[in-house]
Amino acid sequence: MKKEAPPGGVVVRDEKGMPTGILIDNAKIEVDLRLPSFSSEQNIHFYHSAIRCLRSAGFTHVRDMTGSLAQWKMLRDLDLNGELPLYTEMNFVAEDFKDFHRALAEAKEARNLKSNRMRVSGIK
Repeated sequence: MKKEAPPGGVVVRDEKGMPTGILIDNAKIEVDLRLPSFSSEQNIHFYHSAIRCLRSAGFTHVRDMTGSLAQWKMLRDLDLNGELPLYTEMNFVAEDFKDFHRALAEAKEARNLKSNRMRVSGIK
């Protein structure tokens, strides 16, 4: 039985009708809400790996369109420890209009947690 995507979402399918793994808008959000979170140690490992990859490709700046306060705090700690060589702009995610005030509060709090290499860009 073919399960339909949630309202406001799309599950991209191949020519046989099978899901390709590409989820758009609310379909992705529904899956994200069901996935377990990574541990702090896993996230730090991922950040270090991404930093090495980006630096080796010559990047000096990153703009993150899917930020959160928890992510901001982890990256800020890296910055304060001299482990964040990239300038980072972060947009805080509001999953829908009802979530806007939470995202705004997180963005405001992040602005108060000063960092030399990080800047709050907005809300997405």
